[in-house]
Amino acid sequence: MPTEDDFYREKRYCPSCRTYVQFLSSLRRAHCIECDGPVQLFSDADREAFQALCRGRDPEDAPRRA
Repeated sequence: MPTEDDFYREKRYCPSCRTYVQFLSSLRRAHCIECDGPVQLFSDADREAFQALCRGRDPEDAPRRA
């Protein structure tokens, strides 16, 4: 079960800030607390690596997007 500490440590990727940040979340959106921009769960590179691992391949073997 998540604890209060987990809540304060959770971060998401902010494309505007180009880093993982703390965020504020509503039912519809999540926003960066630094720039108020929208956040996403992963950076593009981390998402590709995660998807490659889910497919059972090494992230180094994952196809690169142009």
